[in-house]
Amino acid sequence: MLRMNKLMMLMLFLFGLNLGSNAQEIRKIVLPVLYQDTPLSNGLSGKEEVNDAGAVFNISTAEITVMLPTSGEPTSCVIMFPGGAYKFVNIVEAGFRGAEIFNKAGIAAVVVKYRLPNGNGLVSLEDGTQVIRMVRRMAKEWNINPNKIGIYGSSAGGHLASMLSVHWKPANPTSTNEWEHYSSRPDFVILVKPVINTAGSGTMKNFAGENPSADKLHFANSLNFISKDCAPAFIVHATTDKAAPVQGSISYYLKLTENGVPAEMHIFGEGGHGGIGFRNKKNPEDEWVNLLLRWKYLY
Repeated sequence: MLRMNKLMMLMLFLFGLNLGSNAQEIRKIVLPVLYQDTPLSNGLSGKEEVNDAGAVFNISTAEITVMLPTSGEPTSCVIMFPGGAYKFVNIVEAGFRGAEIFNKAGIAAVVVKYRLPNGNGLVSLEDGTQVIRMVRRMAKEWNINPNKIGIYGSSAGGHLASMLSVHWKPANPTSTNEWEHYSSRPDFVILVKPVINTAGSGTMKNFAGENPSADKLHFANSLNFISKDCAPAFIVHATTDKAAPVQGSISYYLKLTENGVPAEMHIFGEGGHGGIGFRNKKNPEDEWVNLLLRWKYLY
């Protein structure tokens, strides 16, 4: 209980103090992720742990926090997959901070605490697929435009978002399973310093296992599956990023354009891996947020 209180205190610090008369009212809903069948297991046991920065470790139960701005018309929605090398989910820094920015722009946000793969990347991919379907299923009730549901991913969350951008499931309205009536294809994709094709990195080991087969590595590289059916993408990275080399983002961008998919990419000369985020330190690379908020596919 103490661990959850720590996370709640961080959330209140970010959002609970915004109670002035000009503050926009935000409806918040916390829900478990629902599945069409018995979900895959990641083999983790024990309780979740939350550090002082709000990063969540040892996740074996997925959950979403839905944050809905007041609007007379259905809004677009960004489903957010924070990073953490698939070792933890950096839910405050790369999730709730960004959600507040989207909400202020009149955009719904869904922050995902996805299950950690523990060597089986299909677990996290299953969570992402189901969350997109859940949002489409609830779009009318949540005042969300079902044709404007996109995904955001940062770092390892960017890897997950890139995977969801290519390994999506189409709607099957004749299926006896209601979940299959809803497509898991995102309508737009936002990739922030994503891990794309670094096979030997800690992120990829946590996703695919210590000694993955060639087939697993092929599947885990979204570049191998980009097609004309992918969603428009907004990509941001720093040249000085050592944790997630910018070459992966460049390759993703080029593959999209080769297939005729609209794409926009911004590469900053400084910032490294940690400098590209939602904390505005008045550095040149912080401009990426304003560039994103002007991106036509976001609305």
